Amino acid sequence: MNWGKGLTLAMAAFMAFIITMVVIMISSDVELETEDYYKRDLAYNGEMEAMSRVNEMDRTIELTKSDSSFVVKVPTDEFISDVSVFFTRPNDEAQDFIVEMGERRLEKIPMDRFNPGVYNIEVRFFLKGKSCLQKDRIYV
Repeated sequence: MNWGKGLTLAMAAFMAFIITMVVIMISSDVELETEDYYKRDLAYNGEMEAMSRVNEMDRTIELTKSDSSFVVKVPTDEFISDVSVFFTRPNDEAQDFIVEMGERRLEKIPMDRFNPGVYNIEVRFFLKGKSCLQKDRIYV
């Protein structure tokens, strides 16, 4: 075989590789983390203020993961009310869920409710009438 045939075969193999990669990328299902990016961008300043209030607290809400459950524990010495915990999957909106705790101080969520992967956690609550936000990430 001469160098012309080798070069042609190498180019054909490279083009086949690129076409295969394009087909694989197009056929995979990719979801956005959130549909309303612009609304979230406008609310970003308020989120930063709410997160800074959490940093000023003496004790924050504890998020712990064990083998059997995920535990959300609210400190009793703080004036915290209306606690909501948002569990979101960045790549699958169908697996997102919310736990409304209200005035309860302890919530155990069974681990079988979680599918393996990454979950972003947002804990929204009110501290002395002001909104607060605590963010975390877990790997199940």
